[in-house]
Amino acid sequence: MEPVPLSGEARAASWRVFALVLLSASYFFQSSGHNEAARFDQMRSVVEHGEWWIDRFAWNTADTIHLDGHTFPNKAPGTTLLGLAPWALARLGLGMLAVHETKQLILITYGLTVLMAALPTALISLLMLRFLARNGWTTGRSMLLALGYGLGTMAFPWATVFFGHQLSAFFAFSAFYLVWSSRWNDSGAPALRRFGAGLLLGFLPVIEYPGAIASGLIGLYALAVLGRRGSSLLIAGALIGILPLPVYNQMVLGDPAVLSYGFYKEGSTFPAHRQGIAGVSWPRLGILREITFGRQRGLFYANPWLLAALVAPFFVALARGLRREMGLFGAIFLAFLLFNSGFGDSIVYWGGAFSFGPRHILIAIPFAVLLAAFPLRSDRLALPIGGLICATILLMLPVAAIDPRLPYEPGEPFLGFYLPLYSRALFSSYPWSTYPDGTLFSSPGAFNLGRAVGMPRDLEILPLALVWAAAAFFLFRGDNRGGRSLRALAATLALGVGLWPALNHSLRGGPPSSGLCQAISTGFMWPYFSDYSLQNEPSENPVYVRAASPSIPLTREADTLSSGALAPVAVTFSGDFKPEAAGWYLLGLEVIGQAALYVDGMQRFRIDARGPESETKTAQLYLSNRPHELVVRYMSDQPVRKLSATIALRDGSPKPLQAGLWSRACP
Repeated sequence: MEPVPLSGEARAASWRVFALVLLSASYFFQSSGHNEAARFDQMRSVVEHGEWWIDRFAWNTADTIHLDGHTFPNKAPGTTLLGLAPWALARLGLGMLAVHETKQLILITYGLTVLMAALPTALISLLMLRFLARNGWTTGRSMLLALGYGLGTMAFPWATVFFGHQLSAFFAFSAFYLVWSSRWNDSGAPALRRFGAGLLLGFLPVIEYPGAIASGLIGLYALAVLGRRGSSLLIAGALIGILPLPVYNQMVLGDPAVLSYGFYKEGSTFPAHRQGIAGVSWPRLGILREITFGRQRGLFYANPWLLAALVAPFFVALARGLRREMGLFGAIFLAFLLFNSGFGDSIVYWGGAFSFGPRHILIAIPFAVLLAAFPLRSDRLALPIGGLICATILLMLPVAAIDPRLPYEPGEPFLGFYLPLYSRALFSSYPWSTYPDGTLFSSPGAFNLGRAVGMPRDLEILPLALVWAAAAFFLFRGDNRGGRSLRALAATLALGVGLWPALNHSLRGGPPSSGLCQAISTGFMWPYFSDYSLQNEPSENPVYVRAASPSIPLTREADTLSSGALAPVAVTFSGDFKPEAAGWYLLGLEVIGQAALYVDGMQRFRIDARGPESETKTAQLYLSNRPHELVVRYMSDQPVRKLSATIALRDGSPKPLQAGLWSRACP
């Protein structure tokens, strides 16, 4: 069945959805971890030093391989190649504006993240809406599904970091869209569309090696619907598109047929890449279960509305001329699930290491959404699926606001990590920039646009929530009472999510008082110090007192239990700290025992001094002139105990950490 022409209403709606998704994804910048830094390092090395190796900057990433005495990223080169020109132009422009180099580098890495992660995600949403609207879905349901992809799947939080997944997903989906649309007389320039689709399919594995799976399946679809003659331009484009990979491999790695993961040796950082093909072997049922329904990394646990994709085959009668397309969507989704379930030998590989959801299947998520679109054609299922989409959008906001690079520790992502941090307004708290000493918008690393315009910490998400609330009214029509009520409910929920941290802060206790809240658990210790300040007290009934500072005087004979045995102790000091002025500080602990320092939810260091001698450790960090959450944890089972905290400007002398501390009433 030939698709209908795109209506003016649908065209306008696609641009509104594009704008909303782009703004939402661009609102957050999560700085750079190992994956992103490896890519940025190579761009900088090539543009500024003419070197493909990253020896000058390799200290900031572990995602590397070593060859002939040099260090290279372990990534496919596509993001580097596409980012070279923007990096060079940005360096030139910002240099002419006399922007300090440290700020230049943050602005460039943020701009490239928007250009190559947020923008592709928004463009997928635009194309998805147009595809659905032309194939019989109403404009309202098409908008809901497009927003469901852009804001209601794990694509949203992953659009805030410079990984290759969202760019790859855009190349794959755009190639499909060009092939599909080139079949119809009203598409315009069908030959150019097919050649362009070939270029995209060819370059896709240059960005991410697993993209070859999508390239192959979309190529087979093109052969099926266009025939061999109709696919000739696509094949020509694909051959040209993939050329940069063997050229790069020969020029940089010395072999046109090698993959960068092939350089890992036994005992190296990621030895499982030696298994099978670049770490991929036969699918495993246990891993498949973990990446689909598991609480820690499961797709359907993270994005429950995508369960509708699993029942799509039962709605094949509603395909109406899209059965081949439905088969393609299912094949891509299934192929990536099987690929991911066979990748590596631990959560470091199949779980994407620090990752919200199974990030290695992000290329397939747009196609999973289109599968889920078929059940949404049913009037009976439209309301429950639509409700799940809206609920998942609200759940994805804390993930995007905090950081999609979920650590290993939480066994459950929402209640165990994102919602507690979100309720405490610990947004965009990743404390390190890609390159040293960089600060922008009072942040040394991650930031959001609410912080950039000076919003208080508790209200940094409110500007985006206001945009979402307005969108609920203006994007969706509801002329009857039910429609108006649903729009009002959606707007209210959006505002509620934006105001939640501030409301939670005001309800946590009475007015603030100087000092910290101290929780003492006698007879208990933590098994370890978590990477984030989310651990519960080891005792069910700790004793709470107020403390002027995070300190425990030197004690040579610790309290004993009534039995006469030595009593272990665990102590938490918690509250907020506001420095006298913004700047780089040294926060230090001197400890006899074990201790950990947390600022804005993240551990900055820990000390394991189990003997009778004291140990001192400091962390250099940038503190803006606003309250920062401070948590100090201490534990010991030894008779000699001590804890003291100091603060100093980077070039100053340390003094006891006491001024500027405050907290609300202890529990």
